[in-house]
Amino acid sequence: MASVIGWYGPLIDLSKAALHVGDYVQLVVFVHRTTPLQYKLSKGGEVIRTDIQVGDETRPFFSVSLWQKPIASMAVAGDVVLLQNVKITKYGDVVEARTHHYSSLQCLLHPYDSILTKGVNDLIEECRVGIATKEKLRKVVEWVKKSNTTHEFHGCQLQEGQLSRNWKLPEERKQPKDCFSLSQLSRLPDSCKAVFYASVAEIFLPFTLSSPAECELLDKEDMFVSRRLYKTGDGGLATDLICTGCELCGSPLELDSENMFKQNGVALYCSESFNRLHVISLIYKPFMV
Repeated sequence: MASVIGWYGPLIDLSKAALHVGDYVQLVVFVHRTTPLQYKLSKGGEVIRTDIQVGDETRPFFSVSLWQKPIASMAVAGDVVLLQNVKITKYGDVVEARTHHYSSLQCLLHPYDSILTKGVNDLIEECRVGIATKEKLRKVVEWVKKSNTTHEFHGCQLQEGQLSRNWKLPEERKQPKDCFSLSQLSRLPDSCKAVFYASVAEIFLPFTLSSPAECELLDKEDMFVSRRLYKTGDGGLATDLICTGCELCGSPLELDSENMFKQNGVALYCSESFNRLHVISLIYKPFMV
């Protein structure tokens, strides 16, 4: 695909992404993790996009949104990949990259074990890419070897022969441990209380779509609040975030809907009210974060 379409922009370091907002670029990066975002239709789920977190020797963490399913299916955590013709975008203060129809992904190194076991020169020689791409690949591989990137990736996996348990050991009285990432939390060897710090990365609006055809007509970026906050001319965000509901239990109550009587019977009664009656007010619509 890349040989037919060609490159639409330069090969850049992630640290210089902010200088190329609105431009198409090429990236050689290590894939930390992949997160598919799925929208639930009445006839099954559909993957809207896949978010991957990548890094290189100039910037350890950077977000890329993959909007094409064939590209998303090729993204594997632990690989070093070449992302071709991706567009640098900015939402507020956040700079990231996203794919388009003429974007592509080429896996340069797989699996991640080879990065540890083979030398840098051996890894580079096996890749049939241009001189500039090879030089960038060398820098990324050396960075992965020197940093604990690969070690952290291993920490998310079960050790060989280790079985997941469905019981808990008696909890001893220990001091809570501070964790600055979910990967640190998952690697704690003992049963204990942990405190970790996090922030909401995205809010996904649950639009009501009855068919895949309606989903195709919808601008899929409008499903994500981060996109719409900085989209000019979008005056319907408040309507999509607020609805009629119960201020006690938080259940949405669409009084004007023809499907009012088809709602779940549990929603007709308030679990937080002493008389089981809802207190009607304007509430935030339920959403996923």
